[in-house]
Amino acid sequence: KGIAGNRKRHGTIGYVFKGHPSPRGDIVEKFVIADGTNNASKLGDLVSVNLAGYGHSSTTKGYTAGGYNYAPSPVGFTTHIQSVTFAGESIDTSVGDIMVGGNGRCSASSVTHGYCAGGENRLDRIDNYSFADESVTADIGDLAGSDQYGTGGAGNSVTDAYFASGHVINAIDKLNFAAGGNAVDTANVAVPVNEAAGTHV
Repeated sequence: KGIAGNRKRHGTIGYVFKGHPSPRGDIVEKFVIADGTNNASKLGDLVSVNLAGYGHSSTTKGYTAGGYNYAPSPVGFTTHIQSVTFAGESIDTSVGDIMVGGNGRCSASSVTHGYCAGGENRLDRIDNYSFADESVTADIGDLAGSDQYGTGGAGNSVTDAYFASGHVINAIDKLNFAAGGNAVDTANVAVPVNEAAGTHV
């Protein structure tokens, strides 16, 4: 696979948590968004290499959670949550842990929580963790129709998360942040795909 980075946007700066291949997979880079022509530069290093981890943003931090750690040992699915603080750009490699390790990149962020949906080793599970208390994690429900392996695209509004397609499945799942619980299959994509990406405005 190529770089499996998670982009975090804060004002005029974007942050990328790298993925595969080693030994570049533990690098954190930053780039200036302004006009889209600025090359990224290295900011620092993560404690583990997280292939296809989950990406989240609060108002003060960018996070990468879970993924598959293939170097250094121990190799396998990881539960690590690591972050970059926007003010000062410090890297914290010991934020906390999600409940079940896995990878898949179906991620969403509410104002208060980061959400990890599906993924290899996680099936249809949806976990979240609080930005205010980073050690608190919860199993809030399950995906409905979108891919349980979590290789679809994801995005969110202020009130809801959307998990779309993945592994050639056409469903679009909706999760209401306030209600929690299971996601609901609400619509379909026109062309089902695998290894999708997602964004939102």
